[in-house]
Amino acid sequence: NVNQLIFAKHYFLSQNIYLNIVGVDFFDNYEFANLIKELNLKEFLKDDNMIVSNSVKKLFEKYKYFNFYDFLLENGSLKSVKIFETLPKDSNLFANDYIILDINLARKIANIDENFVTNITLNVPNSLEISSVKNKILSLDNSLIVVTKDELLSEYENIFNYKGGVFLVLYIFVFLTFSLILYQRYSQTNSNEKKQIAILKALGYSIKDLLKIKVVENFIIAFCAYILGVIFAYSYIFYFDAFLLKNIFIGFSSLGNDFIVPLYIDLSSLLTIFIFFIVPFLSAVLIPTWKIATVEPYENLR
Repeated sequence: NVNQLIFAKHYFLSQNIYLNIVGVDFFDNYEFANLIKELNLKEFLKDDNMIVSNSVKKLFEKYKYFNFYDFLLENGSLKSVKIFETLPKDSNLFANDYIILDINLARKIANIDENFVTNITLNVPNSLEISSVKNKILSLDNSLIVVTKDELLSEYENIFNYKGGVFLVLYIFVFLTFSLILYQRYSQTNSNEKKQIAILKALGYSIKDLLKIKVVENFIIAFCAYILGVIFAYSYIFYFDAFLLKNIFIGFSSLGNDFIVPLYIDLSSLLTIFIFFIVPFLSAVLIPTWKIATVEPYENLR
């Protein structure tokens, strides 16, 4: 299946930003039609209408374009287009600056000839033939840019992984800080703890009993700290919408982007974090406790 698309840029002078115009043949390209649930395609194509993202809608309303927007055409005239519908908020991550039009209206606004398109999408049912189809297209015209879906996803992953390098540096600092805290906890046991262990041992507690007490005591502390940390993290990301943090990944823009972060719980990751946190912490407590417990009580009480 071959679908035609028109991609163009619209310069919004007041904000000095560019918005993406997407011209779609809705009868051939159902993916864009499915972005809007229960879209009345007949009513949409009856007049000059457009579908915009939430951010673009807010931008237009800021400049008093509540129900329509006037596009400046190549010949200097204005083309008024009605705002028919807005995209769902969960599409803001990839369509934050989109203005979706019928392909013929998009040609007129972007001044693109009717025999020309900027993008062509191909649907290849057999995934094993994708590379073959790509090579055949390039053999016809090697000036074309052919990008497969896997390559496109890989490019996006590389962008996020590159920005994720900032967090990798932060993780290293956090890990080093945590390591220093554990080392301090391991190497320095205060006199009160020594006296407590000595008194308990003098009362008849064995080394095994002392270790059990310390395990239970510190496990409760570590577990509560872990639960609170997870609650705060999920609240910040999913309730407070990762304020400021998400802009490191998507970038700062005059248009803004208030996309919804879908709730996602990965139990394996949570378990891994818990193990990497609890094991070093308990080790830093138990080893000094065992060393103190092996010493005669009167020496620790001095």
